[in-house]
Amino acid sequence: LRNRYVFTGKLVMLTAFLLAACGSIPVTSAGTANPSSATLSAPSYEQVLNAMRSAHSVHERKQAGSVIADIRAEASGAVAGIFTIAGGGSLQFFATEATFEAVGDAAFVANCGCSVKPTPGVCQVFSSAIMAAVGLTPSDLAGFTPAGQAQGLAAAAPAMTIQTTATVNGVLTHVFTGSGRELDVPTEGPLLPIRLTRPGVYETVFSEWNTATPTKPTSCV
Repeated sequence: LRNRYVFTGKLVMLTAFLLAACGSIPVTSAGTANPSSATLSAPSYEQVLNAMRSAHSVHERKQAGSVIADIRAEASGAVAGIFTIAGGGSLQFFATEATFEAVGDAAFVANCGCSVKPTPGVCQVFSSAIMAAVGLTPSDLAGFTPAGQAQGLAAAAPAMTIQTTATVNGVLTHVFTGSGRELDVPTEGPLLPIRLTRPGVYETVFSEWNTATPTKPTSCV
């Protein structure tokens, strides 16, 4: 993908064989800003990126327009999650470099732009050849991994600086800004972000680092 943080692009790549293009509804979010500014001991943006690159797994929840994605990814490249589309149902998936396995619910199947309708609740397995045919490459899946997240963020926002501190989801964070984005990193503990936002476009909440385990949908096991 040209920019891994253009989330709707990722979604289209992952579900091109099942879903027509999704609409977009602006998403907004805000933390509670504190007046304190960065100190000399505050982390650098590069330190945060390095912490992300070194993580072995990540669990993110992202909203972009009418789509909500809950995704777990490992450094190994395994990715699993569920896409929920407002008024359009949901799709569970599990992917590696070799296969893409997906299960759509009844609403998803009813609303998808499929030439051949899949059976709701039944696992469908797509080979690497089919993945290549629809333009889904290993590098696209890698964008969800911890290192891929860091690479995508660095490409989208080459430089970010701390502007203030803010309480986000009950956690005191350093607020990095740059290239129209905000990255919230806890002031204590590992330098792993808990939220990334691009106001009016998307919001990503990183709920877990180094504990998330991608698993297949039940009907695919």
